[in-house]
Amino acid sequence: ARFVEASITYLQLFQGWSMFSPNAPLTDSTVIVDALTKSGRHVDPLSEAAAPRHPGGQRVVAPQLNHDSFFCDYISRIADEGSYHGALIEWIERYPQRTGREGDAIVSFDLIEVSDESPPPGRSQPQQLKTRIVLSHRF
Repeated sequence: ARFVEASITYLQLFQGWSMFSPNAPLTDSTVIVDALTKSGRHVDPLSEAAAPRHPGGQRVVAPQLNHDSFFCDYISRIADEGSYHGALIEWIERYPQRTGREGDAIVSFDLIEVSDESPPPGRSQPQQLKTRIVLSHRF
């Protein structure tokens, strides 16, 4: 039993069962980055890295992003965990190193939390879209 417990803890194989509870969460959320580059483009470096098939910067919760469990955990915490913001700022600042384009230097960005309520039975469209700027930064 100790071996199994140690393995679960070391490999972080935790399972949240809230989706099976009588009060399952009814909201979906994600975060996007609205960054302005030196060349004047708006980019979303976070979505580009996490969900390359989904166009970044859209202020909606996409139906399916195919994030792994580690990224889902990160996304669910980044908005309210200020201790994560410094590393995110540094990572966004290095965006031109990843693209190889000098014009992609980030001038400023907003980290935006986007949420909506799951549709009621019989409907397919989410309701009550909300956005909240969590962090604004200028370089």
